[in-house]
Amino acid sequence: MIDPASGRIAARAPLEAGPDYVRWNGAVGEVSTNLAVVGVGARGQLELLGAIATAPGAHCVATDDAAGVYVCDPTEGRLLVFRDPYPASAGARPAR
Repeated sequence: MIDPASGRIAARAPLEAGPDYVRWNGAVGEVSTNLAVVGVGARGQLELLGAIATAPGAHCVATDDAAGVYVCDPTEGRLLVFRDPYPASAGARPAR
């Protein structure tokens, strides 16, 4: 997690080896097809809550305010829809 005020790394999550990060740099290769679900604790620490199996080559992810997670599947040309199965974390900000 990045602190927007300072740009410093404020916390890290213990992810599986070789995760496929949601990122801008598409030159970084994919290793995992899992989407990590990370919670923010009351003191700002990150905790890996679980992982959702997605699709090979899936680099785009969008979410909504109702626990919906949308992941593209470029190989099959479809949109995968998941529901976040985890409750809001202690450090989660209230919905606006």
